[in-house]
This record gives sequence, structure tokens and C-alpha cells, in this order.
Amino acid sequence: MSLWRLGPLVAVVVLLGGCDANAPAAPSATSSATAPGGGSRLLEALAHVADSDATRARFDFSDVAFLGTIGGPGWAGIRYQGARNVSLKLVGDAGLPIGAAQYAVTAGEEPRHVIVFAGGQDVAAVAAALRKLGWTADGDRFVAPAAAMTPAPPNDGGLIPAGQARASGADLLVGGQASDLADAAPAGRATLAQRPAVAALAGCLGDVVAALGRFRPAGGYLAVAAAGVRRPASAEEKPRAVLCTATKSASDAEAVAEQLRQGFRTGRSAQQYGDVTVTVLGGPEHLVRAEATAAAPGTMLFTFAGYGLPGETGQPEV
Repeated sequence: MSLWRLGPLVAVVVLLGGCDANAPAAPSATSSATAPGGGSRLLEALAHVADSDATRARFDFSDVAFLGTIGGPGWAGIRYQGARNVSLKLVGDAGLPIGAAQYAVTAGEEPRHVIVFAGGQDVAAVAAALRKLGWTADGDRFVAPAAAMTPAPPNDGGLIPAGQARASGADLLVGGQASDLADAAPAGRATLAQRPAVAALAGCLGDVVAALGRFRPAGGYLAVAAAGVRRPASAEEKPRAVLCTATKSASDAEAVAEQLRQGFRTGRSAQQYGDVTVTVLGGPEHLVRAEATAAAPGTMLFTFAGYGLPGETGQPEV
């Protein structure tokens, strides 16, 4: 199996990129770089999701506010990376103001995943938008009609329909049919940001504006890894992609690092990436980090979504 395989593009990322009608007022280039208290926006997002069996398999994140204002080719295409499982009908036809969110984060796999659009939402507006689509009230949440929960055909980009949603203050929480929306409002519970391996990978990525993390075997890989794109100073700056992976031991870390060095030098990767640096960071998770300039902001994310990283050397489950 080749070290790098470019998987199919995650259609939700591309197709949602134009939904900017409700974008917030433009922040400065660094205004959403850090969360209150100095942590990264990614860590703030992960602190918004409970650490549960349903959520810890995977996360997707995007800094919606920043990506809505930077402009430039490619950046709009990853603006809703953090909302990978929201159907286009929900966010398009309903007119939900997701462009007003500060960030979006999805945790877990369908149908138990949860999605958070943090900030910028209004309870009355959310209720009106969902009723427009035929959703019905059930306590403090809205439930989708049966037709809306039919999975999209594979040639429709694999978009996964939402089954339930509710407004929580200024946030919008969305889930699948089997989701527990309490996982997206984890008051008093341990969060993904507190899970050591997740926090280590997020810290390794640094200040990213979009990211994807996987923590369970899938597609033949033992994926305890995360990929992202660093916050640019301007739209003209070359995208800086970053990949972090946990390994079982110091020797495994060295082996994976060498695989990555070779992988970046060969095949399509040699054309898509430049200025590559691979570093063994060590620590309890035996981390390895690769950084490179990328052909486009979503290059690393799309490749990672297709399980093209980083080889099959012993990577442990979280």
C-alpha cells in the first residue's frame, strides 16, 4: 500500500464554502487565533464536546469566523470543515445562520456524532428555520422528519443527514439519529480537550484554522493522528499544513518520521508540498510532527480524509 493516497474530496467542505450570507463582521487577521485564557481555538472547540465513546473516534474543526473574512483562493473551501456531517438542505434551504458562528466542531462518527456551531445563533431563528423544513419540536430539541434522515447516495458526496438539533444559548447543537446532544453541552463532564492523547495532538498542531483528527482503526490504518492548516497572516501567504501522529514507542516514532520524510519526497506529495520539516517530538504519546507548505489550504485535510497518511507502523488506539 502506498504511503500517500489522495482520497475523494469531502464534498461538504467544498459545497458549503459559498454559504457566507450570514458572515460576521470582519475580525482582524489574528482576532480568533486564541481562545479565552490563551489556548488555541481548536482546544476551545474540543472543550465544548464531552469525552464519550460516541465522540472520541474523530473530530473535525474549523474557525468559521476567521475563514469567512480572510478571502483568497481555497480558504473558503475549508470554512465548514468543522461541520462535515450537516446536510446541505439543513444549512442551505433552512437559512440557519451558521456563518455567524465563531467556530464549528464535529465529534464522533455517524449516527452518534454531534456538531457544535459556537456563537452567533438565536433560539427563535433556529426554531423558525427548522420548522420551515418540517422538523417537529420534542422537548428542548427539534427532530427531523423521516425523509430528511435518509442517507445521501454515495455519488452525492456522502453527506450525512442531521436527525436532531437544538439551540443552546448562542450555540447550535446538531446530532444524528442516535446522538446524545448532551455530548455537545458537557457541563461538569470531562471533555475531549482533557483527554491526554487528544490534547497532545491538538497541542502538536498548534494554531490551526481547520483540522481533522482520527483516533480509531479505519480503512486499514490505526489512525491516532491529526492534520490541519495553520493560521495565515494573510490570504497571500502560502498555506502551511501540519500533520501530527502518536506512536507506541520512541523507535516507532523514528520509523514513522522516516516514512514521512520519504513520503513527502515521492509521487504526488513531492508536487503538492514543499519546505518539509519532520520532527520527532517524543513525550508520553511519542509524537511525530510534519510541517510543509501546501498547494492549497485543503490539500493535507483532503488527503488525510482519504486515509493517505502516514503508513502502517504501530500506532496505538487512544
